[in-house]
Amino acid sequence: MSKAKIIAHMGWRARYPENTLAAFQKALELPVFGIECDVRLTADRVPVVIHDATVDRTTDGTGKVSELSFSDLRRLNASVHADYPLDHCPIPSLTETLALFSRFRSEDGLFDLELKVPQGAAGEEGGALVDAVLKALEEFARLERQVMFTSFDADCLSYLKIVRPTAAVGLLADSPHSAPWKLARGRGFSAVLLNHQHVDEGIVASCRQEGLTVAVWTVDDARQLRRFANAHVDLLITNAPDVALAVQSCFPS
Repeated sequence: MSKAKIIAHMGWRARYPENTLAAFQKALELPVFGIECDVRLTADRVPVVIHDATVDRTTDGTGKVSELSFSDLRRLNASVHADYPLDHCPIPSLTETLALFSRFRSEDGLFDLELKVPQGAAGEEGGALVDAVLKALEEFARLERQVMFTSFDADCLSYLKIVRPTAAVGLLADSPHSAPWKLARGRGFSAVLLNHQHVDEGIVASCRQEGLTVAVWTVDDARQLRRFANAHVDLLITNAPDVALAVQSCFPS
């Protein structure tokens, strides 16, 4: 089995403001396999790249993403909390992020696109997010084979598989107690993404018995990186891709 492939979580999050074009570009300049980003809908149904339901933690603004327009969001600075001086970083649209990815990984690599459905939202909200994301992807038809759609919301992913049966889909799971690999296989998903704190050889074996790709998130500690770097899982998601690559280079191919 080959080494785990390195995926930069929210870009190079350990060094640059998360989910910004700066973080994604710096990560893609490294020999990582791909990047991970989070996508939500604005009030005017534009898919934008941001993790939280609100803009409070990561920008100089306040309010819910779902209640702000795209133009409102663009005025906010996502680098305001950086530990060093950095130019203004707007919240990027999904389209901008896909365009950047295509510049660096037009032929190979993975774009891990996490669908952030508002907690407690009705099912149609997940469907609206899927529809908007697929619409944005129409401009990047060649990239779609490199996209893995992921979410904690299994119903959202099931809707995606209905409207795009060929899509690569991964179920995010915080705990293994519910046997997420069974749910993933039962719904026709192709991957399970597990919190690394709960992963052991038995859990990986259970996922493999279901024929699933296995990913772990979010691994930053060098000791833990060494644990997963060589042939333990398929995808290794990290905020510190430089550290992960350095650790991985110590293992034979």
